[in-house]
Amino acid sequence: MVESNEDALSVTMKIRRETRVAKDRAVAERAASADELALPPPVPSAAPRTAPPSLSLEATVAVPPPAPKPPVDPEAAYRRARLGIVAAIALVLLLVWIVQRRKTVS
Repeated sequence: MVESNEDALSVTMKIRRETRVAKDRAVAERAASADELALPPPVPSAAPRTAPPSLSLEATVAVPPPAPKPPVDPEAAYRRARLGIVAAIALVLLLVWIVQRRKTVS
């Protein structure tokens, strides 16, 4: 029985629960009367499709190991790092200059 002051969601959940319990009881009664488990019918399995032996191809591919990397030149790495640091400093100084310009213009 549904009360007038009950929430719609709780009423829906109650109805679903009662329906599920009724279905479970019906399945259990059928299984008990048949003296076996009520299982769904088996799904027919599709046979794997294979190409006829005359059409099958065999290919072997030999993948060579990766080439060793050349050794790192320490001087080039130092120059690259130094250039990166200088670029970062230049960007920070540019941003500081832009902020100061905005303050003086306003």
